[in-house]
Amino acid sequence: MGVDQEIKQANLERIKSIEYMCIEKSMSDDVGYGVKEGNNQFSGLSISKSGEEIKNKLSYELERVSKENQDNYTKMIVLVKQIAEAPIKESTNYQVRNWKGKIQVPLTYCYSQIYDESNQSDHQNAKLMREYNNLANECVSNSIEEKKLGTIINALDDKKKYKLTVDIASKLGF
Repeated sequence: MGVDQEIKQANLERIKSIEYMCIEKSMSDDVGYGVKEGNNQFSGLSISKSGEEIKNKLSYELERVSKENQDNYTKMIVLVKQIAEAPIKESTNYQVRNWKGKIQVPLTYCYSQIYDESNQSDHQNAKLMREYNNLANECVSNSIEEKKLGTIINALDDKKKYKLTVDIASKLGF
C-alpha cells in the first residue's frame, strides 16, 4: 500500500469515526430530550428521583464547589503576597453585576496594573496578576454556583418525587 493509499484509508476511517459519533450523539439527544408535541411541550425519557436523593447529589457538588473556592482564595492570598501590590479594581463583569451584595466579589488587578509599559521588566508580576484575576473570576462563578445549589437544596422536599431529564440525571450521577 502506497503512502497516498494509506492517507486515504486513514482519512476514511476518521470520517467513519466522526459519523459514528454524530449518530451516537443524535440518538442520546433524541432519547434524552424527546420530541416536540403540541403546545411546545416535549415528551422524552425522564428519571424519577426523590428530593432526598437529589439533595444528596447536590450537597456533594456544593461541598466540591465550596472547597474549590476556598482553595482558590488561598492561592489568591499567596499571589498577592508574591506580587507585593494589592488589586484595586471592582469587577464590572455582567455576571457580577447581577450578584453584587449576594456573593463575595474579590477585587482584581486592572489593565494598567498588568500592562504598565513603564515597567516592562516585570513580566513575572504581570503573569501573576493575570493568574490572580483568573482565580478571582473562578471564585465569582463558584460563589454563584454555591448560591444556586443552596437555593435548590432548600427548595426540594425530601419525600416528593421529581422528574429529571436524562441530561440532568446523568450530570448528577444517577
